[in-house]
Amino acid sequence: MGNSTSTTLPPWVHAILEEEYAKATKFDPNNQDNSGTPDDGAEKKEQASDRTMHSNNSSSFKGLTLDQFIQLDLGRLRSTLPLSLMDVATLVLVDDDCDGLFSLDDIVLFANRLYVYYMKYSGSTNIETNGGGEIQTVQSLVRGEIAKSFWLLVTANTTVDNNDSIGIETVSNRIVTMLIQNRPTQTFTTQPGVDFVDSDTVHTCFRMCAVARSNRVDFQTFFDLMQQAAEDQGFMDLEDGLLDNLLPINIVQTFLNQFLIGVAKMQVGHY
Repeated sequence: MGNSTSTTLPPWVHAILEEEYAKATKFDPNNQDNSGTPDDGAEKKEQASDRTMHSNNSSSFKGLTLDQFIQLDLGRLRSTLPLSLMDVATLVLVDDDCDGLFSLDDIVLFANRLYVYYMKYSGSTNIETNGGGEIQTVQSLVRGEIAKSFWLLVTANTTVDNNDSIGIETVSNRIVTMLIQNRPTQTFTTQPGVDFVDSDTVHTCFRMCAVARSNRVDFQTFFDLMQQAAEDQGFMDLEDGLLDNLLPINIVQTFLNQFLIGVAKMQVGHY
């Protein structure tokens, strides 16, 4: 991977990515966690023995978690490689090895893909020398390439009318892996066999899928609806105070499947 990514990407871009990646590895999202209420924090610690840990806390560092990845400051690359990090298509495409983490190789490989697109549409290795209007046009075309690549993943081995497509299931599983790597699931003796994620994880999913923009719904309403669906399906009891700030991960995955069905019905692959 290293050889393939070094052939096109300019050294100065690679150097910025390495620098920002090193900074992001030091970001500790646990110190930023203000989710839940003061009372349920202690309860969660008491439930630590019941949790299933899926985070990358091993001695062998494999890549950034999602929270760390979105801390990357790529402002210096904005004109050449403008990148919306909190975007489901970007996140899935950057995680090239599908492990739910973002290694430097993943990031450089994706940046190289973007740079190739820019050279294709701008006809120059330095589009900063072009006019502002042309830059915006090129950036729009590159975003179209990202959308198309994501659409192709989602629609792989399926027809638009087949809601149980392999592509939808594969991409949905990849997103769930990303979310769980970022924040561990929790289990409770009161709800055996059900893995829960906290509201921060649900909010991350809400943001990456741009639910507020596409469905005109605020996060609290969205979260309440998801919890109600979980209770209706017997996965949680809304009267259980321990679960106030939580949602079963399978409800999140059900939402993702429906979201990706909508993506599959788009026509971004045909132009």
